[in-house]
Amino acid sequence: MKRFCIIISFLLICAAAPAQTPEQAQAALRHDKDKIELARPFEVEVSLPAPAQWDKDKFEGGIFEVISARRDADNILKTVFTVLPLGLGEADFPAFAFTDENGREIKTEPFKLEIKPTKTKTKTKGLVDILPLYRPFDWLRAGGWGLLAVLAALPVYFIFRRRPAPAAARRAGAVYNDGRPYHIIALEQIDKLLAENIWEQGLYKIFYIRAVDILCDYFYARFKVNAHRYTSRDLVSRMRTVAAFKGNIYDLRKFLQSADLVKFANAAPTAAERDLDLSLLRTIIEKTKQPETAIPPSPPAGEGRGERKEGEKI
Repeated sequence: MKRFCIIISFLLICAAAPAQTPEQAQAALRHDKDKIELARPFEVEVSLPAPAQWDKDKFEGGIFEVISARRDADNILKTVFTVLPLGLGEADFPAFAFTDENGREIKTEPFKLEIKPTKTKTKTKGLVDILPLYRPFDWLRAGGWGLLAVLAALPVYFIFRRRPAPAAARRAGAVYNDGRPYHIIALEQIDKLLAENIWEQGLYKIFYIRAVDILCDYFYARFKVNAHRYTSRDLVSRMRTVAAFKGNIYDLRKFLQSADLVKFANAAPTAAERDLDLSLLRTIIEKTKQPETAIPPSPPAGEGRGERKEGEKI
């Protein structure tokens, strides 16, 4: 009887114990909750009990859109999310889900936020006439002023278009300063990008931004073209005019279009598509590398300077 009572007590204790739930991570807002405004990004910092990867597909954002996610440089257990609120009023911020190395799920607690209207500096000063007094439009005078404005803007445009940006010069100079051929350094930068943990974290947009930066830095070092100033279409047009550019212009256009889809359309490429784009990038760099210095051939044996040919008079 005593043994029976012990077994019954043990079963009652097990039934009363709470079910095991995913471990909760600590979430903390860096910005004041009272200052969160519509369409203005704010940051959420998540502290994890163990290294884990964010499960992007499990995030049910609703009116919240995650713009970027990055790990703290000093603490790998901290992840900082940049979030864009797209609604007004009180809202429930959803939980972030992570998966650690053992397949265990780690989730944050959801919390409430008050999203306020965006503040503007516009002040209303009385009423304004909706229909002002009609005056005939002087096309001749407007055309003259427009022509003068265009003529005045052209010199400024060409000055700033041709002048290399100091930031681009410092960026390229910091990478291409060890005396090695430019294409060797650029290919090495691609290998370093693949070795980083950016793609595995699902940060495809950041990965392609870095890949385009490698190409732009290479173009600045190799052709002195400040590629960082151009859009993808303008850069393709600009490289058509560079006589030293011997690469395939269609490969350049295809690589930039793939990068734009990820950067601006939030496309999620597969690993095979990523490898194809990086192969295009490597091909562009290898086909536009600096020509090697030709080494003069050695003279045939017996025809060196100071040697006398057979039958030659002294």
